[in-house]
Amino acid sequence: MYASFGHLTGYSSNYYTYAFDKVIALDFFAQFDPADLLGCEAGTRYRKAVLEQGGSKPGRQMVRDFLGRDEEFSAFSNWLNEEFEGELLAAK
Repeated sequence: MYASFGHLTGYSSNYYTYAFDKVIALDFFAQFDPADLLGCEAGTRYRKAVLEQGGSKPGRQMVRDFLGRDEEFSAFSNWLNEEFEGELLAAK
């Protein structure tokens, strides 16, 4: 039992969509003013480009409509670096 990996079956490549969703979420969040999340211009853009669309458009198109481009992995990379830097500072 301890040497088997039965719990990993059935995930396939779909498991990695969670990480990709994180990339999109972090790229979206980077558009907002952290001091005024609801009052900034990005909040209005997000409401119109994503929330108001519901399921009427493919998700890929809503990402492009909100960001004005495809998502960028740099938002995820920056988040990871911030996490690791925080861990390093806490360890010192």
